[in-house]
Amino acid sequence: MLAKIILARFSRIQGKMNSLVVAALVVIVALVLSQRRAKTTTDRRSQSYFDEGSCLLVSSRGLASVCDVKPPRPVSSVKRCYLSRADLAALGPDKTVYVPTSALQAFSTMLGFLRHPITLVTGDADETVDGAHFYRKIAESQMIRRWFGQNMTLTHPKCVQMPIGLDYHTLANSDERVLPSEQEA
Repeated sequence: MLAKIILARFSRIQGKMNSLVVAALVVIVALVLSQRRAKTTTDRRSQSYFDEGSCLLVSSRGLASVCDVKPPRPVSSVKRCYLSRADLAALGPDKTVYVPTSALQAFSTMLGFLRHPITLVTGDADETVDGAHFYRKIAESQMIRRWFGQNMTLTHPKCVQMPIGLDYHTLANSDERVLPSEQEA
């Protein structure tokens, strides 16, 4: 709930500030959210994913970790959407849903299955969210209340551009297994 309040306040004032202030606010949002999130796993490989939610700086998987709905095992630049039509239909009101940017084309074909408006958060891919037709379709959908996107150049009243942030997961999932919290130390 706190994440939704902070993101809503941030999105209302975002248009009135320069990009440096917006970036600083994003870091503050990440800090507040990370202090509220509990670690829920002891598996070291899974822990790296959830550990990003407690990092001081913005990261794609840190953003995903504070969403209500997120991939169970995140994979960067994946084309297939982890959500099914039934998953989307079952979502309750006011959910925050994370979708990798690379899976947005697939996600755009399933918008009609949403029964309640959602807040969309996207990232963890090399693609840029630009003016392509399927991106505009998502932004213009009545089922998207707000869209927070990393690597986004699309301009739309519902869209909030977010910095790409840091890539903690590559080292965390490498042979060295350096957790995000250890990378910041």
